[in-house]
Amino acid sequence: MSLGLSSKHAGDGDTKHIGFNVPMPGAFEIASSVVTVGRLPEKADMVIPVATVSGVHARIKVKEGNLLVTDLDSTNGTFIDKKRLSPGVVAMVSPGNCLTFGTNL
Repeated sequence: MSLGLSSKHAGDGDTKHIGFNVPMPGAFEIASSVVTVGRLPEKADMVIPVATVSGVHARIKVKEGNLLVTDLDSTNGTFIDKKRLSPGVVAMVSPGNCLTFGTNL
């Protein structure tokens, strides 16, 4: 399964929140049933090196063809479209949704 990550804060040129340009991430292939998202390479499978992403930020799980995401009590939140997820609560990501890790201004 490929996950096309797009985030206003992950690289479309809006860098006011961090002060430097971040390249827009491309597709990420989820090769296992569970992927940890975060800023720290030693603790995350999908590394997003942006200051607003927590060291260990969220978990993405593929189950029965569905993409599920859980915020792992991150500092700046995980969002599906513009809705902030409650920490620890599993939410389903539908095709066409925008998944954002970190501040959703």
